[in-house]
Amino acid sequence: MSDLLITLLVILGTGALVLAIFYLTGAKRKEREKKLAEYCRDQGYAFSKVREPSKKEYIIKGDTFSFASTLTLLQHDSDPGNESWGKETIWSAAGSDENRLTYALGSVPAGSWAVLPDLVKRAAIDRLRGETRLSIDLSNVKYLEPGGETAFLLFEERPGDGSAILENIKPFLKELPAEFTLFIHSSPDMVRIKLVDCFVQDVKLLDKILGLGEAIGGAD
Repeated sequence: MSDLLITLLVILGTGALVLAIFYLTGAKRKEREKKLAEYCRDQGYAFSKVREPSKKEYIIKGDTFSFASTLTLLQHDSDPGNESWGKETIWSAAGSDENRLTYALGSVPAGSWAVLPDLVKRAAIDRLRGETRLSIDLSNVKYLEPGGETAFLLFEERPGDGSAILENIKPFLKELPAEFTLFIHSSPDMVRIKLVDCFVQDVKLLDKILGLGEAIGGAD
């Protein structure tokens, strides 16, 4: 067998493998999207999707909440395997409620808070403050470890405001994957859940996030 023929066979084989991978990946994505759409239909939610070269997004709307999970291209590379994507999921409640309590919750790695330098602690608090626009500092946050891989910083405008809902959301907090960063902001004007590095592609995770929204108030 000539070297040219061998080279051609290698090229054809590589091309066939790439096509097969793209086909299987596309089929899996369509199946996931079908399950998400069916879940939303069964729950009475509106489901839509955005598919662009630099952005993928799933949008869900209920009577009292909106949800968007977004995958955004941050860095393009000729090799698709080296592309960098930003992942973010946001759930928010529609409308205001004057009886809604004011608090903020942000996730941090478990087990290390007490030994961290104040500079690192302040950086974590600055991020929570930036996400919520609340007057948060080292003196008015609590460090909580509900179990699992993640711990949390809790800010309460009045003592007990955030603690009142912690029991309801502990199951979700315990199961939160360490690679996600969670922010919850509750006030009379709004409730917002933000998950950084999280792009929802399966019904199980979607159901947990919508359940968390319902637990903190404002979902269907």
